[in-house]
Amino acid sequence: MRQELKSIGSNLVVSDMKPEDFIPKLVSKKGHNVVVYQQEICSEELKVEANVKKALEKESGLSVEVEGVWGSTLHHIDDLSYDPHEYLPHIYGKFREKSQDVKVRPLLETPAKGDLIGPKEKSKDISEGEKFMPELSDFGFKEAPKHDKRSCLKFVGGADKGHERLEAYMKKSVGHYNDTRNGLLGSEYSSKLSPWLQNGSLSCREVFWATQDYIKKSGGNTSTKVYIDELFWRDFNRYWCMRYKNKVFSSYGIYDREYYNW
Repeated sequence: MRQELKSIGSNLVVSDMKPEDFIPKLVSKKGHNVVVYQQEICSEELKVEANVKKALEKESGLSVEVEGVWGSTLHHIDDLSYDPHEYLPHIYGKFREKSQDVKVRPLLETPAKGDLIGPKEKSKDISEGEKFMPELSDFGFKEAPKHDKRSCLKFVGGADKGHERLEAYMKKSVGHYNDTRNGLLGSEYSSKLSPWLQNGSLSCREVFWATQDYIKKSGGNTSTKVYIDELFWRDFNRYWCMRYKNKVFSSYGIYDREYYNW
């Protein structure tokens, strides 16, 4: 990501500090600041959001605005006919029925050179953050894990590798996804995109629109329909966590069924 940002005249600032401790260091006292972040849904992430806002409020003499942006779902939360905080169909089929008329938003354009301009005057924290990248030793590893030869696919992080895998799967395998998705051996029985989706190297909307492009060129079938349906399962699970919060981790579930003798 850092190399991609550099190629368009920007950069990536990295720190191993807590967000609430580091982000206030980046805010300029000379002008108006806007801190933009992707909204999250679970308690630990929401706590970090609240801590960042509190830390920025404590900084005197700052003009700062904090703006949350929704992401990580096919259907934007603002496009739903209901508020998942307050209501969500209990089963997936009803969830799909409720949102069947909602359109998936188009992808945003990829930033071009000059679109993401950094600060004219860089603080020490920004300059150091533009160079810093944690090593495996920072996380307690002495050396990189060796690739297991039994693995059907070598996962390499980053958006480039994620897009490479997405393109390859669309060309070769999405058309027979429904026939192979329950298999266990081989690299092509399923897309294997979960690692890149999980860390944001790919977005579910990118995968959705890539599948739509395949359908336009090669025609849709049961496999492409089922594959897209699996993407909507991600939406359902995310909104489920939003609706029921930490109860999803409870021993007795969201309905408090304590009559089960676990």
